[in-house]
Amino acid sequence: WKKMNTNTTEYLTDAFLKDKVQLENYFDNFFCAIVDKQSNKFILATDILGSFQIAYHFNNGILLFSSHQLFIKHYQNNQVKICWDAVFEYFLIQHFLGNKTLIEDVSLIPGGHTIVYNNSKLSVDQYAVFPKITIDNDMSVNEASNLVGSYLEEKFQQYYSLSNNKISSLLSGGWDSRLITSILAKNNMIDECYTSEQGVELLDNYVSEQKIADQVAQFLKIQNKFIA
Repeated sequence: WKKMNTNTTEYLTDAFLKDKVQLENYFDNFFCAIVDKQSNKFILATDILGSFQIAYHFNNGILLFSSHQLFIKHYQNNQVKICWDAVFEYFLIQHFLGNKTLIEDVSLIPGGHTIVYNNSKLSVDQYAVFPKITIDNDMSVNEASNLVGSYLEEKFQQYYSLSNNKISSLLSGGWDSRLITSILAKNNMIDECYTSEQGVELLDNYVSEQKIADQVAQFLKIQNKFIA
C-alpha cells in the first residue's frame, strides 16, 4: 500500500467529469459511480477491461445498477425473463458474447465505457479503446516472461509516481507476493514488507510463511516485519 498525494476517488471523479476522459496508466480495474450535482448528472464508469461486472437495467426513465443481478431481480419484483441466448452461449463457450446477462433487458457495462443518466435519459459512451495486441506464436518462454515483467514494471512506475512515499508490501512467501515485492525492490520503491502466519498446510507438511518470507526479504535486502 502507499499513501497517494491525490485521493483515488477524487482523481477518477475529476477525470470522468471532463468532456474528454483521459486516464493515466494507473488503474487496471475499477468501477465508480459519480453524482454531478451541478449538471444534475449521474455517471457509471468501468475500467478498460471491464474487470468489474456491473449490471444495469433502464426502463421508463428509471436506472437500476448493481454488481449482483439478483439485486436488480428483487427490484423488478421477481418478474424477470431468462435471456436464453446468454444461457446457450454459456453452455457452449463458458461466457457471454457482448454485454448480455442471464436476465433479459439487463446488460453489463462494456469495458472502457461510461453510462450517463441525465433528465431520465441514458447514454452509453466509449472513453477508451483496448490497444491492439499482436500475438507472436514463435515467442520463447523467456521472451514472454521478459515482456510480462516489463509491463508490470511500467505499471509499478506509474503507480509509484502518484506519491513520493516508498511502498510497503505484504509478503506471504507465495509466488505472487514474491514477484511483486521483488519488482518493487529491484526498482528501489520499497523500504519494508510485512508478513503474517496463515497456518497453511500442504499435504502433511506445515508451511512456515514467516520463514519463507524472511529468506526472501534477506535475498532482496529489504526489511521484513512479522505480524503475529
